[in-house]
Amino acid sequence: MSADDPWPREPGLDHLVRALTAEPTAAELAGQDAALKMFRANRRRRRHHAPFAYRIGVAAAVATVAAGVAAAAYVAVLPAPAQHAADDLVDRIVADMHHHHHHHHHGARPAGQHPATPLPSPPSQPTVAAPVQLVLTAARPQIVAGTDDVLSGQLADAPGVPVQLFERLGGQSNWRLVGRTVTGSGGDVTLTVPNLTTNASFRLADAGGSMSEPVLITVVPTVTIDLASGPQPHTGVVTANALFAEPGDIVILQSLSGGAWHGVSEQRVDQDHLAAFTVPVPGPGVRAYRVVLPATAAHASSVSGPVQAR
Repeated sequence: MSADDPWPREPGLDHLVRALTAEPTAAELAGQDAALKMFRANRRRRRHHAPFAYRIGVAAAVATVAAGVAAAAYVAVLPAPAQHAADDLVDRIVADMHHHHHHHHHGARPAGQHPATPLPSPPSQPTVAAPVQLVLTAARPQIVAGTDDVLSGQLADAPGVPVQLFERLGGQSNWRLVGRTVTGSGGDVTLTVPNLTTNASFRLADAGGSMSEPVLITVVPTVTIDLASGPQPHTGVVTANALFAEPGDIVILQSLSGGAWHGVSEQRVDQDHLAAFTVPVPGPGVRAYRVVLPATAAHASSVSGPVQAR
């Protein structure tokens, strides 16, 4: 055997090749009519389904099988080396026919091939746990300025977790850390906010990034007034003390007349939270005075008690 001549130099194999390429004998053609009849019947049934190339392949396969029948007689009498080579040649021809036949029959499986094992269904998406919720409430949403309030926090079923308390003062945008604690056996915490003198929002946060909704506590400054004699006869001075009001906050003086409160004048409180009003005493039809502190970003509104105008 060489690169130019791939066939083994065996006399018996030469006989096989000549037999495969020679014209068929009368004995070899004995079953030709039956084979062609079967092939044509099969061709009529499948001509609307099988592609042209496939029909040509079937015809070629029939011719190859016929040649293989004739070759079998020669193979049986070849010397051993040529016998093996011829066996390999015939096996390749038959295997190639078998491969093409099943390639075009999509529903068939080659012998010995097991049905494909169905792939397992992909696992469903894991359920994403809801983020841990921190809850914060105030014992009193509104308090008197300068007093304490109590905040209660809850981190459900999370005992021993460090949490921080943040505060944002009224009228400001920044949060500042004002306290730390650890959740109790039920995940609860209690924090006291002492001496709160301005509106403030609070929220709890844990180390994992969970944060409660803000809780607003408003403060009500205490406003008191005093009526004293004025510098002139039949005059009086009403002095208002708006403790915890911001310097520059406006206070409004009102008088009680005809069963209703009416605005008389307004002033701004000074650095000492004081504002003074001169009023006639006794005023015509006036029975009492009071001072109102309107609400601001820093505090809620507040009203003083009345003083009698004598």
